[in-house]
Amino acid sequence: MLKQVYGEEALSRSRTFEWFKRFRDGRESVEDDPHTGRQDGVIHHEFLPPNMTINGQFYTEVLDRLRKRIRRVRPHFRQNGSWLLLHDNARPHIALPVRLFLAQHCVVELQHPPYSPDLAPADFFLFPKLKHSMKGTMFQDVEAIKKTVTSLLKTIPKEDFKTSFRNLHSRAQTCITADGDYFESY
Repeated sequence: MLKQVYGEEALSRSRTFEWFKRFRDGRESVEDDPHTGRQDGVIHHEFLPPNMTINGQFYTEVLDRLRKRIRRVRPHFRQNGSWLLLHDNARPHIALPVRLFLAQHCVVELQHPPYSPDLAPADFFLFPKLKHSMKGTMFQDVEAIKKTVTSLLKTIPKEDFKTSFRNLHSRAQTCITADGDYFESY
């Protein structure tokens, strides 16, 4: 039945039984076991300096800078647990160093279903605004893109950002069932 619904993306019958046995025996994680080959949780990006990767350690450093800046710019958020973090389930975001950092600093994390752009304000609010404004524009280099995006971001009223996060709540109500399961609504 899984093959009929999901085609080639479905687990094989033997793999399904294997995973069933793992969970029956006490396994709680759906993450793959570590294996040789590509380094797990590492993202290489063409705009990063050579040999720099986005992994759990890198993201932890970003979160630490963010936490310090929030405390400096918004003193009323100095206390641990006084602000919420919404990020998706990208591998660097769910890496062990990140989990430990968030727990150590009592950062409250909003749970985010995997692959759900309809619950990411950047995807349903910010990127469409930027795409609309930049559509058809040719850029000479990455610096020109950065400059344009920065100036466009500065033109978006703060109230629009606040509204997008208020909309997140109503979007979540239409995409998450009472028992916490996620589904896409159209």
